[in-house]
Parts: sequence; structure tokens; C-alpha cells
Amino acid sequence: IEDFPLMSGLSELPNTTLIFDSPSGRYVEAYAAGKISIDTFRNFYQATLPQLGWQSKGIYTYQREGEVLEISIVEPSAVDGIQTIRFSISPYVTD
Repeated sequence: IEDFPLMSGLSELPNTTLIFDSPSGRYVEAYAAGKISIDTFRNFYQATLPQLGWQSKGIYTYQREGEVLEISIVEPSAVDGIQTIRFSISPYVTD
């Protein structure tokens, strides 16, 4: 994702990124995986994203300039320590 940092230890999963521009904004979905600590992962994004203008709206939810970023741990693995992470950006919609 352009202008979005990928934490050291994570690698983008090929052929999983979807980018769609619409009149209401952009939709982006990307996946990355790696052998990382969830605490280190959370601390990295909690420290880094506000520096890029993303405001925290929850542990893994951020908002910036009319967009919402949601980060989720898709497949935590206790066996080999590999974590699969989903990054999703969509337009911020108010009721």
C-alpha cells in the first residue's frame, strides 16, 4: 500500500492486494505474513501510524482524511509463529 509502512519481519503476500478507486474513496485490501510477536506488531503500528496522520479509533482501527484503516490478525499460528495480517482501507462513512 502506497505510503503505508510494512513492519520489519512481515512480507507482503503476492497476488493478494486489491485496490479499487470509487467516487466515495479508495478501497484497499492487502495481506502480509511473517514470524513476529503480536505485542511487537501492535506496538510498531501504534507508534508509527500516528506519525503518518492516522488517528487511533481502537486497538487495530485508525482514521485519516476520510479513510478508515482496519488491521486484523487473520491466522495466528502457535505452532510456527507465522502470523498472517490483513490491512484494509476504506472510505470513512458517517450515518
